[in-house]
Amino acid sequence: MRLRLRPRVPGRAAGRLVRRPGPTPIGSIRFRAAGPILLLERPRAAHAGRGGPRSVPAAGLIVPARTRLPHHLRLPPTVGDAPPGLLRSGDRLLLDGRSGRLTLESVREVPVVTCFLVRADGRLLLGRRSRRVGSFSGRWAAISGHLESEPVAQAYREIGEETGLDPATVRLERAGPTLFARSGRRAYRVHPFRFRVLGAAAVRRDWEHTEFRWVRPEALAELPTVPRLRAAWESVAGPPPRPPRER
Repeated sequence: MRLRLRPRVPGRAAGRLVRRPGPTPIGSIRFRAAGPILLLERPRAAHAGRGGPRSVPAAGLIVPARTRLPHHLRLPPTVGDAPPGLLRSGDRLLLDGRSGRLTLESVREVPVVTCFLVRADGRLLLGRRSRRVGSFSGRWAAISGHLESEPVAQAYREIGEETGLDPATVRLERAGPTLFARSGRRAYRVHPFRFRVLGAAAVRRDWEHTEFRWVRPEALAELPTVPRLRAAWESVAGPPPRPPRER
């Protein structure tokens, strides 16, 4: 799997990923970051002699957005702005700090669509995945499927196949930015959508689910769901409604 991140410090590096909380000491050096700092660990780290510039004991760095790098230090190849929910400690990576390219060895990218169907009362349709599906059986999920065509067209296709609703009974309200949901050596690139169910259209359950349930959005924090379902919903939920003005 390959990604293009933000270039920060030129150079190439390879190593095993180690997560450190920020602000964090890296060897004898400390600098602040807006979140976790990810290190590419190497067996032995070189240090400059006494009086010379110190080097960070890591093959490479992955830093959060808005991290101010200390220019007086000799930093290893560095990239920034890794997608949340993707990288894990123990991953083996190849990093190019000049181009921003990041390669995850032994991780396969799986593009999918996730469709949140919303009723007039604000409830979302969730389905409990059956044992006949290839992954996350028993977990709750929105209407979803592997990406085999253009994302919006695939979203309508999955809705029709899994619920029986045709395009005339749903309206696309929002498409969110893609996000990653990691499971083992698979990284799901999720294309989230929010659809409004029009009128009193009834849904029918297919073989991919054992039951359907209309729930309030808060239930996403309580139910056993597929990875990052709540984050996918928040990306398409929109701003909360404004309270009514007092007269």
